Amino acid sequence: MGSVFNQAVEKFRWHHEGSEAIRLGVQGAVAAATSLILMRSLALPEEFLAVLSAVFILSTNTDESVGAGMHRIAATLVGSLIGLLCLWLLPRHWGTVSALATTVFLLNAISVVRPSWQYGTVAAIALSLGHPENVVDVSIDRGVAILIGVGVGIAVSILVWPDRAKARFVRHRRAALAALSERLAQVLKASSSNCNTVAAEADRRYRQEFDRAATAAEEMRLGSIAGANDQIQHLRRVYNSIVIIDRAVEEGWTADEGTRQKMEGICDALLKLADGEHAELPVSPDLGQVEEADDPEAIHNAVLDFGLAELVTESRKLTEAIT
Repeated sequence: MGSVFNQAVEKFRWHHEGSEAIRLGVQGAVAAATSLILMRSLALPEEFLAVLSAVFILSTNTDESVGAGMHRIAATLVGSLIGLLCLWLLPRHWGTVSALATTVFLLNAISVVRPSWQYGTVAAIALSLGHPENVVDVSIDRGVAILIGVGVGIAVSILVWPDRAKARFVRHRRAALAALSERLAQVLKASSSNCNTVAAEADRRYRQEFDRAATAAEEMRLGSIAGANDQIQHLRRVYNSIVIIDRAVEEGWTADEGTRQKMEGICDALLKLADGEHAELPVSPDLGQVEEADDPEAIHNAVLDFGLAELVTESRKLTEAIT
């Protein structure tokens, strides 16, 4: 059963990553072609900058592409201003090389504080490479090309195969829940067979999906999910409680029948949440009393009780946050 589950998860992963690559490729192709057609239909120069700008703002989700577009419009304006000032203020005999070096230095320095503004170097370089004699005309042409490209990129990310951060968050949260269920099932199996848990693949998959879900939660701009950050926090705590129990299993702990039933119930609940279904959890999170003790075995039992109680409590909170 485990091998079938792993094969299904791996198949989903390859299908998902493949569809993401195709989606971004399609968006890039449409953005590049649209910006080029638009520039030529308007008889505008600087086609290269328009195409480059349209393709550069595309990201893994629509929210991030829109956010990147807004940042890059601001960065373009700042970069254009710096480029113009350098061309006007630097002595003419310093030439293009000095203007280019100065503008790139200033924009890269700004990008340390505002990384999303690094795109402003495109505008600054474009202006620095212009001729001082017609710097205003060049700056207008290249600035318009960049803004058209950014506008096309934003439009394409919204209209062509959109994938919002909200949908990505739900998708990766579900995958992380499935990995947690598998991880807990492995701990439960090890506790009854007195062997160490083999959890490298489930751990890797959980961390990957958790990181992606956390990133998607931060990138939500076009609609959000209430309590998304709480869900991320409870996901992390459920995983940490499983790790505590796994460590107890390594020390020889064996689950009694009551604890086994609670853990099996949580496994099923996590899988149901991963499938988008309503989940019922074991009733009481009070699985043990933590008492002061110097005896290593008593301390071990107290830590185990804490892990079990945390598993039920955080699983319940996670369920409430999702539903």
